[in-house]
Amino acid sequence: MKPLALMIIAGLLPMLLSAQTERVAGIFSLAGKVRGMRHGYVYLDYARCDGQWHIDSCTITKKRFHFTGDINEPTLATLRVGMSFSADNDPNASSLYLEPGNIGVTVRHNHVKRMKVAAGDTQHEKDSLDNAFAHIVNSRRDIAGKLIDATESFIRAHPHSYVSAYQLSLVATIWQVDTILNLYNTLDSTIQNSFYGKTIKKIKDAIETNSPGNPAKNFIATDINGSAIQLTDFKGKAVLIDFWASWCGPCREDVPYIKNMYKLYHGKGLEIISVSCDDNIQAWKQAVEHDSTGIWHQVLGNYKNSTKAANMLPAYIKDMYAIYNIPVIVLIDKDGMIVGRYTGDDEATNKALDEKLKETMK
Repeated sequence: MKPLALMIIAGLLPMLLSAQTERVAGIFSLAGKVRGMRHGYVYLDYARCDGQWHIDSCTITKKRFHFTGDINEPTLATLRVGMSFSADNDPNASSLYLEPGNIGVTVRHNHVKRMKVAAGDTQHEKDSLDNAFAHIVNSRRDIAGKLIDATESFIRAHPHSYVSAYQLSLVATIWQVDTILNLYNTLDSTIQNSFYGKTIKKIKDAIETNSPGNPAKNFIATDINGSAIQLTDFKGKAVLIDFWASWCGPCREDVPYIKNMYKLYHGKGLEIISVSCDDNIQAWKQAVEHDSTGIWHQVLGNYKNSTKAANMLPAYIKDMYAIYNIPVIVLIDKDGMIVGRYTGDDEATNKALDEKLKETMK
């Protein structure tokens, strides 16, 4: 799993941003000047008005280039100068917001991330985000915590901002579901119906149906010992489903905690099913042996339409339970209802799970 700070690195975080009014679809005109490069191509990657992803290109003529196109809304795009592959650390690629109307850009070859953009409100917001992010990183103190707090504060303060939708889409799969639902509901209806707003809703709806208050979905699989297993086998017992992988550091670090939960509650009727998101069967088996977690049920949950593993997982458990990042723990009570969904392995998450387990196992 990617570190939390990297998941929210793409546009953080304003302290002072102007109010944003509703935008409409239209034609953009992007005129640019390149310094330090007389010839070559400039590329622009963005979603067009028809919703299709588009990669446009134009030649540099007398150090200048020009793009036009139609968009549905302020749209995050990538500008690439020369043979650039748009990696995070690529000096010749950077992002900007396209908005209906005229946009001016000045870039320097090999320093595109420092480009100057003259555009509308959304781009000004992005610039403020970038500046605030740099300030937070330079402080070198509790960076991840400050980024999280600033992200949430910005979204709550700017429900009409397209940047809010983009920010929330970055963390929608890794923050606790209650927080995501709450923040999504604060967004203006126009923003909820934007590209990133719809992306959040799709994730939100999938997670919501696999969250407390909903019945747990049954699945059928073959465990690591070759025995058939399905969730309904444990009717009348509480079940903790642990989504993990051999390559997930936080998942492996959480093993002692899960072992303790098993020791405390297995005798009182708790069953644990660990669902691995590994692509490598051998790595999965080696991790189970190394961590001595074969004392509870182990199944492989990351294969789909794979003849190699078809006999191991008829049901694609990872998709069924809307697992986008790991570790995730889903707690099911004795009546087959989901009573808890926990993302991550921090102290607060484990404390919340402890309290719910005590309540569930009474």
